Amino acid sequence: MSRDLALFDFDGALTRRDSLLPFLREAIGPLALARALAASSPWLAGHAFGLTGNDDARERLLAAALGGRDIEDLRAVGAAFARDGVPRLLRESMMAEVRRRRDEGRLCILVGASLDLYLEPWASSEGFDHVICSRLALDAESRATGALAGGSCRGREKVRRIYAWLSAQGAIGQGGIGHCAAYARFASDAPMLDMADEAFWVDAAGAPKPAPKPAPRSPASAA
Repeated sequence: MSRDLALFDFDGALTRRDSLLPFLREAIGPLALARALAASSPWLAGHAFGLTGNDDARERLLAAALGGRDIEDLRAVGAAFARDGVPRLLRESMMAEVRRRRDEGRLCILVGASLDLYLEPWASSEGFDHVICSRLALDAESRATGALAGGSCRGREKVRRIYAWLSAQGAIGQGGIGHCAAYARFASDAPMLDMADEAFWVDAAGAPKPAPKPAPRSPASAA
């Protein structure tokens, strides 16, 4: 029997602002974060002016902030931030939409470019069925390198990972995908909205607005 889906972006859609900097502030403190921002400023500025890709700038910042940190220590910080920090960032209007979709009996999937360190414990506490997100690459001693394992989960990479997860669940090719609704804030998430039957852009006030009718959904669109 097929299950209907609801796909939710995190930063900007469920939250009022980006969550990475608040998390890094909790993880390393304000002074160390200031040093990490200064060290990665050439790439951050390059991204702001369209000269450097988002992924490169983000990985430079993560390397400066978290490089060499033990993953278990970071997971502990992430769990605390999920409990105490994330709730301060949330849009109540969109959390009500999450609850509405869950009450419809949908599988609710959180799909974000942010880190699993805090997205996974937070999503678990909120009753999401699955999380698709970015993860830190680790060295042989389980320390963060600053790179993202498999790259950043954004743009078309989100769609690829969504279809990969659905395929692993046996949903692809067996009529297992029902109606799909998707919510996002930024233009980079257009590919995810395009795969949905019902798509919504979340405006600056946190209200979901229907997006133009998407193209027909197909696994080939994830290529």
